[in-house]
Amino acid sequence: MNDAREELMLNALETEVGGVAIYQAALRCAGNEELRKEKAAELVATECVTAAETTDHHHWELIGEVAKKMKEAVHSARRARASRGSCKVNLRRGASDRSP
Repeated sequence: MNDAREELMLNALETEVGGVAIYQAALRCAGNEELRKEKAAELVATECVTAAETTDHHHWELIGEVAKKMKEAVHSARRARASRGSCKVNLRRGASDRSP
């Protein structure tokens, strides 16, 4: 699972960096008179931005799910540790004392 989390984070970072490049290219195209005359260029830029945003949104949803699962695992581990800690062994008497 650790490799999958790392891969997700690297993909999300790559999408963020790539998204910046896509927005910069779209802004350059919007400022270019020759390209603004061509509707196809505008459509391609819009599709690229939409694809980048959709991928970015998907990554953040997955990151949220991973964070939720990790939080649940931490709470579960803490509960298990707490329940083990409530059973104390009295070595002098050889008996177990259960703490409430």
